Amino acid sequence: MVLHVNTYRILCHYICILTIPMVRTGLFENRNFVDTFSNISYSMH
Repeated sequence: MVLHVNTYRILCHYICILTIPMVRTGLFENRNFVDTFSNISYSMH
């Protein structure tokens, strides 16, 4: 049981390390995408 908890903790740690930068870059890219999209739609009107 202790081994299972430790493995779970390590997995959570690695998942956090891997996903936080991906989420940050994803949010940043989405923001850029929204900016360019609004610029394109603005210049179309």
